[in-house]
Amino acid sequence: MKIAAIIGTRGRPQRAGGVVECARNLLSGLHDVEFIVALDADDARSVDYFSRFAGVTLYVQPRPAGLGDVWNRAARAYPADFYLFLGDDAWVASPGWDAFMVNALTTGIDGNMLAAKLGIVSWHDPLQPNIASTFGMTPKWIEANGFVFDPRFPSWHGDSALVETAIFATGQGMPGTSSLQFASMPGNINPRLRDMELWWRFYGATRHERVETGRRIAQNAGLPVIDDYTMARLVAECEDKDEEGIRSIPTVMATITNPQPPTDQYMAVKAAA
Repeated sequence: MKIAAIIGTRGRPQRAGGVVECARNLLSGLHDVEFIVALDADDARSVDYFSRFAGVTLYVQPRPAGLGDVWNRAARAYPADFYLFLGDDAWVASPGWDAFMVNALTTGIDGNMLAAKLGIVSWHDPLQPNIASTFGMTPKWIEANGFVFDPRFPSWHGDSALVETAIFATGQGMPGTSSLQFASMPGNINPRLRDMELWWRFYGATRHERVETGRRIAQNAGLPVIDDYTMARLVAECEDKDEEGIRSIPTVMATITNPQPPTDQYMAVKAAA
């Protein structure tokens, strides 16, 4: 099977190189895995670094407005049977991860076929076990969802939107397995993070789209239809999490010790929200 492991990074080439090496050293050897590093054209240091880095494919494009398009564009450019999407702060920690991921997306997890039916599986972070941020996917999921990550968000919420879509498709949540583990860097907050209440409100305002997408994915996967009463309860639970997130904004922003000014890309995506 062909797997495209797509690593998105900007300005941290050595760290991204470590992500590649870690994942490559833990391959089972059973599948054809291509490592694709998605870079912004104006990130000269990273482009130079990876042009001399053996065993990777460079995908260099103009810097997108929304962060999700880093992975969206690369996935479109490199067809594969399966995809793994990584940032530069997620180090694969499961030997034979490629075989585990393919199995989860074809034969399910411990007899549960949900991941295979949907075409998506969440990786497990032992330090943040309740947060899903790294995913394996099939082209079937990406096509039904419309993208890998929603490009309208500048930083946060892209992974949360995936989890919500799975909730609205299954009534349960995102299928995942501890057989696919990665190590992360908790608390590594983007220094350009800002306008968080705006983005939480925008996230809530677009929820109806994820409800409809979830229903469509469920139908395509042959899953039971979620009745309107249950769906309303699921939506209300997500709305409660929105309010919890909004209340936590001061705490999150207080962790940013060296805030940076907004980029032109950020201003563009904010204007479109």
